[in-house]
Amino acid sequence: MKQKILALAAAGLLLTGCGSTEPESSAASRAYIPADSVIQMNMQTLGYQVTLNDMTEQTGISMLAASNGKQPEDGFEGLYVIRANNPDTLESYKQTQQYDKQIDHFRYILYTNDAEYGNIMVCGTEKALSDAGVTGGN
Repeated sequence: MKQKILALAAAGLLLTGCGSTEPESSAASRAYIPADSVIQMNMQTLGYQVTLNDMTEQTGISMLAASNGKQPEDGFEGLYVIRANNPDTLESYKQTQQYDKQIDHFRYILYTNDAEYGNIMVCGTEKALSDAGVTGGN
């Protein structure tokens, strides 16, 4: 009998740890962003042209960019993954970027001081984000 009570108590403790303190709507909108090496491999496998610029030492920024090499009017697909040492550097970099205004179907995911992703901005077309393995997000 004592073992059954202990087993029930342990199961109860485990189940309480499975819950989330976040509302379901915000948990559902949270993005999954693979590591840059995984994104690079996924994109190259699908024929995208990929560049990775790690300028962390000089500017505090690293950027992975991938595109199918087409112009917006010809079916452009692409994405950027920008990681920064701190949120101010990311915000400053974001302000200096002039993303092509012809690409109105870009989706942006931005996290600052995030426990999992740090300071990151991911933007791209829906297809490119999907091809990279990025899921969820607003």
